[in-house]
Amino acid sequence: MIELKPCPFCGGKALHKHKDSEKYKCSNINCDLSTDWFENWNTRPGEERVERALEVAIRTIKNVTPFLNEYRIALSDIGAMLKGE
Repeated sequence: MIELKPCPFCGGKALHKHKDSEKYKCSNINCDLSTDWFENWNTRPGEERVERALEVAIRTIKNVTPFLNEYRIALSDIGAMLKGE
């Protein structure tokens, strides 16, 4: 059995709307998402594009972090010099 993804709007659990059909709905009573087909429930338009963008952002943050740490240390050293420490 293929696992259903969480609700694309609120993250709620997917529930079968009717036992004898392929209709699904969100378990969150404040979310009214409902669909007739499994494929529709698990489809996230643009999801791959967003995941790639997130990977690029994470990689960029990892590459920039060492420089930011060096900059922070340098500023701390300058602050200490200005205070006469």
